[in-house]
Amino acid sequence: MSQSSLEQSETQKTGGRTSADGAQRSSSAEIREASKEGARNASSATDRHQAGTTQGRTYDALRAMIQEGKIKPGEKLLESDLARAFEIGRSPARLALAALCDDGLIVPNDGRGYRVPGLEGQDSPEGLGRAAHLEKVDVTAPPQWQSLYEEIERELAMQILYASIRVTEEGIAAHFDISRTVVRGVMARLHSSGLLSKNSGGHWVANQVTPDRIKHLLEIRRLLEPTALLGAVACAPEPLVRAIRGRLADWSTSNRLSGAELYDAEKDLHIDFLSHCPNTEIGLALARTHVLFEPTRWLSNSAVENSGKLLQEALIEHLHVEDAFGEHLEILDMVLQGRAELAAKKLEQHILEAERRWAERFEIVKKMKQPDFPAYFTLA
Repeated sequence: MSQSSLEQSETQKTGGRTSADGAQRSSSAEIREASKEGARNASSATDRHQAGTTQGRTYDALRAMIQEGKIKPGEKLLESDLARAFEIGRSPARLALAALCDDGLIVPNDGRGYRVPGLEGQDSPEGLGRAAHLEKVDVTAPPQWQSLYEEIERELAMQILYASIRVTEEGIAAHFDISRTVVRGVMARLHSSGLLSKNSGGHWVANQVTPDRIKHLLEIRRLLEPTALLGAVACAPEPLVRAIRGRLADWSTSNRLSGAELYDAEKDLHIDFLSHCPNTEIGLALARTHVLFEPTRWLSNSAVENSGKLLQEALIEHLHVEDAFGEHLEILDMVLQGRAELAAKKLEQHILEAERRWAERFEIVKKMKQPDFPAYFTLA
């Protein structure tokens, strides 16, 4: 078979690939611009990534592999290879790759498929042009604990604004009629997010978010995040930084954002971008401070809204969104301009301002009625 016939056959087999192929035939500058524009025009993170579906779990797995360095800059990702490795259909594989491209984690490859970008157009010689090695990941069905995790996380995030909460495996297992093995998966995830920790008696406790605790957590962030930023600048792909900036610019012009969107804006800079810092010990220390982001995440949830409008007022209307987003944009612009030291100093100032914003919110929280207390929690 002639070379042209082979190419035609491959095109017929992968009939769903349209926008990516068009981008591959563009110049590298056009490819970068298309990636930026796609990220800016993308819908909300939930719609774009289809959380809870095979496509969404595939996106999450690939994203983690890229951020952890298991898929290296320059390595190629092909729809057919992904479908085979994850044992999924071509459609969810194609959609997951397109979402990763929208978010700047991969870019269209000259030829076919995608590749992980390097820094400012540079690729790692080790991975350049090589197909990525994809570990087999089961993305067809989530663990049983995931369906329970969201509810417990939401309740904890709200209750710790008022009191410290003790959580037991027995209490959750009995209330939801599930095995303690499943509950342990939930507890482990809550611990990794910073919501739960062991007290001196060995019990799992979610400590109240008090003004003093906020001050201490923000002090950790102020000391460590600027250093993490300096490390991340050298490792984070430029298209990822531009995609984060594009989303933030869109959000900053919105009349009203949901709690989930506000959480995503914080997560983009303070968690996802800083996760590229090669010092993993800094990342582990900062993970304990991420509890500060959790209450904001659930503010648009109907179960939370029913607890009273004052909660919305305290944590959304008084977030000083314009100021905070403006500071985020300044930091990202400095990173893109190669002024990492200035970006680190700006980040430190941004975290100092966060303490003032939290203090203002607590003045409102003190006036609020505590949401209904779940039966499977006890006061610590």
